[in-house]
Amino acid sequence: MQPNLEPFFELTLNLLCIADVEGRFVRVNRAWETTLGYPAKDLEGQILLDFVHPEDRAPTLAALGRLKEQEKVEGFVNRYRCADGRYLHLEWYTQPGGSFLYAAARDLTHQLEIEKALKKREAHLQAAQRIAHLGSWEFDVATGAITWSDEVFRLLGRDIALGMPSYEELLQIYHPDDQAYHDQVVGEAIATGKPYDLECRVCHADRPYTYIQARGEAVFDAQGKVTALVGTVLDITERKTHEADLLRISQQLAASNAELEAFAYSVSHDLRAPLRAINGFSQALLEDYGELFDDMAQDYFERIRYNIGRMSHLIDDLLSLSRVSRSELKPQWVNLSLLAANLIQDLQIQDPQRPVEFVIAPELNVTADPTLIGIVLTNLLENAWKFTSHHPSARIELGVMAGETTPVYFVRDDGAGFDMQYAKMLFGVFQRLHNTVEFPGTGIGLATVQRIIRRHGGEIWAQGAIEQGATFYFTIP
Repeated sequence: MQPNLEPFFELTLNLLCIADVEGRFVRVNRAWETTLGYPAKDLEGQILLDFVHPEDRAPTLAALGRLKEQEKVEGFVNRYRCADGRYLHLEWYTQPGGSFLYAAARDLTHQLEIEKALKKREAHLQAAQRIAHLGSWEFDVATGAITWSDEVFRLLGRDIALGMPSYEELLQIYHPDDQAYHDQVVGEAIATGKPYDLECRVCHADRPYTYIQARGEAVFDAQGKVTALVGTVLDITERKTHEADLLRISQQLAASNAELEAFAYSVSHDLRAPLRAINGFSQALLEDYGELFDDMAQDYFERIRYNIGRMSHLIDDLLSLSRVSRSELKPQWVNLSLLAANLIQDLQIQDPQRPVEFVIAPELNVTADPTLIGIVLTNLLENAWKFTSHHPSARIELGVMAGETTPVYFVRDDGAGFDMQYAKMLFGVFQRLHNTVEFPGTGIGLATVQRIIRRHGGEIWAQGAIEQGATFYFTIP
């Protein structure tokens, strides 16, 4: 007794059809309506090829031609039109049977879309790994099999055509001094299941060795046993080159600082000794033989001693500038308002008769080296005090205003000011915009201030106008 195939014909999800020798549908199953949207009665009598995408019609005809010649099952894929005008990718299997053609098809559209998306993601991943010089890998603990992404082959200088290396071959790629270290770290990761992060040198036949950073972590089975390691390989040659450059520069800076230290010691001791001798003998001459000198000679001696004092102050300021560059930053919370109040009190003690109005914004707190930030405020406030000294009254202000990314602090006065076209000279060593007779100084203070602010990662600038005062702005990030 033959089985009844009618229920199977109607219930299967695949597209089933029977066509005559002219390619007209004789019978179709219900899947044609659920998949393509055509009721069976609308298809029967229609030409099968009329629904094929125009670009796929010639290959479909060729496949059907082979089917007639060889009388065997023929498989092919084409795009078939739905009732709503869309096209689906169908995979066909056809077979002749006397006066009829039997065919079955299944919808591949979703599967092809997934494959296309996966290929696109794979292409993006490979591009990202190539751009980042980052590869991925997997190591099977049981078999020792290694799987690399294409970028790992490039990073390790191995021809992709040679295939995946064994673990022993992988070790030979590394610098001889790094092989045992790599083997030890991997062994510990397998034994403990802990992740690792190591650096190795990679040997190349045609170029100097490169540096890679290998990171790995364990994959566990249901029993908690390590079955594999997965991870990444990153080319860090450029970083290691920069580190070597920075180390060399650091060593050069250390040597320069040592030389600067020796120079500062020489300045402090070797230059002060003759200055003290000149000053002492000048004083002795005036005391022992003063009655032999006329007024002009007396004036000459006073000028000598005055310039000795200037030279001594200049040495002090140069040493201070040197120490600013070499001292270690020790940042902590500093109240600028309290610090400024104490400095102003000292200034008022020096000249209590001067009518100066001080305005200090409350609770100006920064994170900075207290000693160095004290030098900043001392210089700025003393400058404001000095350059307002020729005015009958004065106003000096310490305040803050909002900046683009960080607060901007300022010290403002209404004193002598300066011409803005010379503003860039303010922070240069020995650069002065006023003569020393009118306003004494060495021209090093603002250079010291700028160096301190920059060491804290900030900036300093100034605005002013002649006889309308000056404002010095600075930031402490």
